Amino acid sequence: MKSMHQLENAAREQRIQFEKTLGEIKARAQFPAIAHEAIGLLNLRRKGPPLVAAGAVAGAVWLFNKFLRRKKSRSLRAPKTPNLK
Repeated sequence: MKSMHQLENAAREQRIQFEKTLGEIKARAQFPAIAHEAIGLLNLRRKGPPLVAAGAVAGAVWLFNKFLRRKKSRSLRAPKTPNLK
């Protein structure tokens, strides 16, 4: 049977691994990371219909611009104040 010290060390290591994995997932779930992956999937060097590639690029650019506008509007908003009635 493992000692209490060994069990605490194992729990600490599992917690560190969990926090590392959670950080990676959060980083990949951010919009810029998702947009980067989507653009990376669009391999424009392939020989395919150029209209499809152009549409995919236009969609990625639209999403990216929408994200930038949302970021700007959030930074320009006044801070929320509690409703004092």
